[in-house]
Amino acid sequence: MEHNIRRKPRALLVMEALNKRMILSRKEKQNLYSMTKGYEGECIFDDMIKEANPKAQVMKDLLLKVNGTTFQIDTILISSDTIYFYEIKNYEGEYQLNKDKMIIYRSGTEILNPVNQLQRSSFLFSQLLNQNKYSFNIKANVILINPQFTLYTSSPVDNVILPPLIPKHLDHIASVKSTKKSSIDLINFLRSQHISDHDFADLPKYSMDTLNQQSFCRTCESPFLEITGRKVRCEDCGKVESIASLIRRHIEEYRLLFPERRLTTPHIHQWCGKLVSPFSVRHVLKSYYQSEQEGRWRYYRGKD
Repeated sequence: MEHNIRRKPRALLVMEALNKRMILSRKEKQNLYSMTKGYEGECIFDDMIKEANPKAQVMKDLLLKVNGTTFQIDTILISSDTIYFYEIKNYEGEYQLNKDKMIIYRSGTEILNPVNQLQRSSFLFSQLLNQNKYSFNIKANVILINPQFTLYTSSPVDNVILPPLIPKHLDHIASVKSTKKSSIDLINFLRSQHISDHDFADLPKYSMDTLNQQSFCRTCESPFLEITGRKVRCEDCGKVESIASLIRRHIEEYRLLFPERRLTTPHIHQWCGKLVSPFSVRHVLKSYYQSEQEGRWRYYRGKD
């Protein structure tokens, strides 16, 4: 049983939006690629657990704080007396583990060691549980989800589950049960501790003036669109979308990138590259957003 939904991280959504509207540096493109791969790997493991044990008590993508230190959890599975704690990595290619260092084999580039990340986050999680009088065994593992991953090491590594061993681990997960009240209490506690709003310091700097303001196809992200009646057709892939749907997508992207800015008809009309009429923009704002008045000026805000 899934107790929360894994959503695409806000940082990834922002980077995807910026990738359409500005030229990212090589490092920024690599960050976007890494975030995308990481999210895809987490979703793959979600599906594996759900197939192995549909009734498993699972929580995903938690951001917690203990003693002033913030830490993230990819996935936990809660049984009656044990918490299976997972750090999921979607690395692809050949890697070498040399003592505490994880190295990309071909280039010799050192990356963050996921075992060290696992030890840090599981230690902080254990502290959080102990301070709040929860008594569970914690079994922490790094899941290397990508079948195209190879690890070279001089000896077996504890707490690391390589791709060929994942099915065996899932067989064990299939028998995990959780019926005790303490499990439900813990789930409710973790929900209450989850931090939903936080800053992302590593995002590129941007402003309205530095971004390309136009409309994009929802399927292929092409900017080459044409209006046909109440529809918008992509000249590249041929996909068709209603004008209202396109405007709503672009409003939500605007809110994502500029949460502090007010929604106005001129702003959104400009944001869509003036592809659609101000009348259509105003109609969507009035239909789906909360109208506010300040003097003689009208603006809108989200209803959520």
